[in-house]
Order: sequence, then C-alpha cells, then structure tokens
Amino acid sequence: MVALVLMGCVAVGAQAGAPGTEAPPAFREAMQTAGDAWATVESLVDSPAYLLNSARGDVLSQVATIRRQTATVRVLFETRALPEALPLVAAWEDALVEFEAEVSRATPDQAAAQEGLAGVRDACVACHRQYRTGDQARGYRIRLSVP
Repeated sequence: MVALVLMGCVAVGAQAGAPGTEAPPAFREAMQTAGDAWATVESLVDSPAYLLNSARGDVLSQVATIRRQTATVRVLFETRALPEALPLVAAWEDALVEFEAEVSRATPDQAAAQEGLAGVRDACVACHRQYRTGDQARGYRIRLSVP
C-alpha cells in the first residue's frame, strides 16, 4: 500500500494537462525516475537486508537519484512563479536530508530509517495535496495554481 501511495505521489504528469495544469516532458521523466528509485528505497528499508552495509549503500545511491529529481520540481515552481510552493519543496528536501543521515549512520537502526522514510512520505503528501491533480488510473498532473 505504501509503495502504491508513493509511486502515485511521484508519478506526476502521465497524461496531458487540463487548464491550469502542466507536466512538461522533463518533469514527467524526472518524476518517473524518482518513483522507480523510491520503490527501491522502500523495499530495501523494509527488508531484513537493510542491516547490511551494501543494502544501505544501495539506499543512499537511490536517494542521490531522487535528490537530483528534486531540482526539476524546484525549477518548475520557480519558473512558474509559485513561491508559495517552495517551502513545501524545502520541507521535502529537509526530510530527505534527515533520512539520508539516518541511513548513513555507522550503526544501522532499521526502525529509525523507517521513521525517516515516513517523514519524507509526509512531506511528499503535503505538497501533493495542494499541487497534484489527477488519479492513478488516468495519471497525475501538477497544478500550477492552488484553487
């Protein structure tokens, strides 16, 4: 269930936008890449293998991929003059930094990593409630104004 929510959260822009929405190709591609990486992160953090250094290294590699995609979200909001969205992006970035720090600890704590993952998820959902439209069946789009 969590994987479905998160995949839906990041799979923005699968169809053409309605008025007031947009999903530029670069944005859709970035969100798909981030969604794929996020699914891997979730499965690794929830796996018994998480305690292995190699699994945590894989998580950090996927987080780096997700972080690169954040730049696309920030640029979209900045270029569309949506400064009110930037604090939500910043909150997501902060949550990702905290999660990354937890995964990087010398002594792994799977429960703490899962808690950090939930923090990232909550930050995603906060933004999506305001700026995402559409549904899983037809695809998601980014709302360029808040109704």
